[in-house]
Amino acid sequence: MDNNEAYSILRFPEEGNAVIVYNRISGIKVRVIEISKVAPEFKDTEMHFFGECKGSPLAFETIGYNDQGIDLVTDAIRWYAEYCGEADMKIRNVEFDL
Repeated sequence: MDNNEAYSILRFPEEGNAVIVYNRISGIKVRVIEISKVAPEFKDTEMHFFGECKGSPLAFETIGYNDQGIDLVTDAIRWYAEYCGEADMKIRNVEFDL
């Protein structure tokens, strides 16, 4: 199956037009946070990553993560990077590039 068939973008206007990357196959959900517009309030139980899209710093936070695997999370972020035109986005956690 093509990755474009597996992923969807969900938007929530009631939450400041929050963007969620959702993989319909694995169930992975990753919230995209535009750091320049909203200060992230991270949950300790979720995974967190960072990147930049068109000059805007982004934070990514899993939603309901239950050890599905870091590769599935970074795949969702990479898909989003391609979706927003930044296929070469460096995905980082606090310590190192992934």
